[in-house]
Amino acid sequence: MKENLLKFLVKFLLASLPLFTFWFWLGADWYSVFYEKLVFVLFKVFQKDSSNFPVPTSFFNNLVPFTVLMIITPGIHYIRKIYLILFGYLIILAEHLTVALIFYLLDFVFKVGEQTFSLILTPLSILSGTFPFLLWLILASEEIKSWFWKK
Repeated sequence: MKENLLKFLVKFLLASLPLFTFWFWLGADWYSVFYEKLVFVLFKVFQKDSSNFPVPTSFFNNLVPFTVLMIITPGIHYIRKIYLILFGYLIILAEHLTVALIFYLLDFVFKVGEQTFSLILTPLSILSGTFPFLLWLILASEEIKSWFWKK
């Protein structure tokens, strides 16, 4: 199925507005609570104190563009779309935990200076910002390929 790029971008913007509104109204708080409880349980399992483990809330926003991209991608059956979105959420959650673990190790284990921390923060921020788009490209690759190549 061919997809017009301009039409796709308009759909992306129109679908993003209500999802970002919901995200900033309730979703971000709900996800932060879920994330903190998950971290607490994981640290409990390993018998460690989770009080210093960071909650990188500024990285959590990448759930929204991933969700929008998956919703508006044509050619994915609804059941498969739901499965891919939930699977993507698990991968993004793992990315959030990995970013937080890197912050934790840098700050509390390796005790790096502020300059080194900032040098590492920039590429992590860029990676986290592009992560939902890369994940979408991987999970919806067949559908995206069909936009450009005829079978």
